[in-house]
Amino acid sequence: MQSIRGLMLALAHVLSISIVATSARAEEDLLAPCSAVADFLREFADVNPEEATSEVGFPYNALKQLNADTNIGFMPPQDYDSLETVEAALTPLKIDEGNRVFMQDVSMSPADRWWVVDARSLGDRLAFSQVGGSASCYRVAIFDTTGDGLRPAFSGNFGEGDVCAGFGTSFDVLRVADLAYPVIWGGLAEGTSYQFRMSLLGRSGDDIQSAPTECAVIVDFSVTSPRTNWSAGASFDDHQLAAKLKIIIEEAIGQDLAVTSRLKPYFAKPEGSYQTDLFQRLAARNDPYSQPADRLSYDEERQLVSVLPHDDWPIEGDYRAIEIDGQNVILAFGNRSMGWRSRSFPSLQAWKWIGKGGVTLLSVEFQTLGTKPTIKVYAGEETPPE
Repeated sequence: MQSIRGLMLALAHVLSISIVATSARAEEDLLAPCSAVADFLREFADVNPEEATSEVGFPYNALKQLNADTNIGFMPPQDYDSLETVEAALTPLKIDEGNRVFMQDVSMSPADRWWVVDARSLGDRLAFSQVGGSASCYRVAIFDTTGDGLRPAFSGNFGEGDVCAGFGTSFDVLRVADLAYPVIWGGLAEGTSYQFRMSLLGRSGDDIQSAPTECAVIVDFSVTSPRTNWSAGASFDDHQLAAKLKIIIEEAIGQDLAVTSRLKPYFAKPEGSYQTDLFQRLAARNDPYSQPADRLSYDEERQLVSVLPHDDWPIEGDYRAIEIDGQNVILAFGNRSMGWRSRSFPSLQAWKWIGKGGVTLLSVEFQTLGTKPTIKVYAGEETPPE
């Protein structure tokens, strides 16, 4: 009896070891594609340290085209001008009515341009995408192609702003050796420190919505440092004014970005009648004795912003009227924004006021340079750090 009990205990111990080993192998298999990508990126960064900084968009720059030696990288999409030309290229594969409804549900238009990645030989995936709108947002439909037809596998209905180049995340198909995975990646903001996050979706099956992530690769930078980008306006006539303003701003920012509060010696005061002059009404904000009715209102500030030329998006922040050598200058400091979208770093722009508009003197982007990348891999069920 004792021997039977011992045998059962030994068998249970062996089974527990087997289960743990099987579980470890399953996780290792799940991590395998991300581990391969991480190894490739680490080697790329070691060999090309100057190409492994946030300034040059690492690791996107390493993945944007297939590496001939490792077959790791984003697969180039084929460009088609309509769904009809897509269907012709995929013959004899049919796009049935159910497939069309699936794509229409995420606002894909049959008449718009289509980008198609045909990865059927690398894992049964066929990915359709379109890009549109001011934010270059992706509309994506991923199909499973095992069997005789197309079965909807994953919809790109990520929500407004979630999959937009340069803001939230982007969509691609990543080849890893002889397999291909749809991927959602993001965090890329050229010139700034960021955390690059890339999630690999399932390479086969017709329902990856419920458990979409196989694994994830996360890239951080272990060293960050300030990186300030200056650009001058186009007018040579204003070169001296811009140069002096640059010196003033450099002195103002000093140890921090409290720019406008340090420019008080240059704050312009309203002069004469300024009931309809936007600059004078902005200057009235600098005068503690001015009447509220004389100061620029919020609606008038929107009007002012609309008549000022912007290098990129308009700046949401503090607009000030200043005076340098008798010349009227408007300076704005804050984050560039467009609707719900906003840059992740502050900017400054200054204009010479010329009556009913402005001429750009200079622009400044207060960014962060990231170097020495750290690359980690996570299993699909894990929650990578934000």
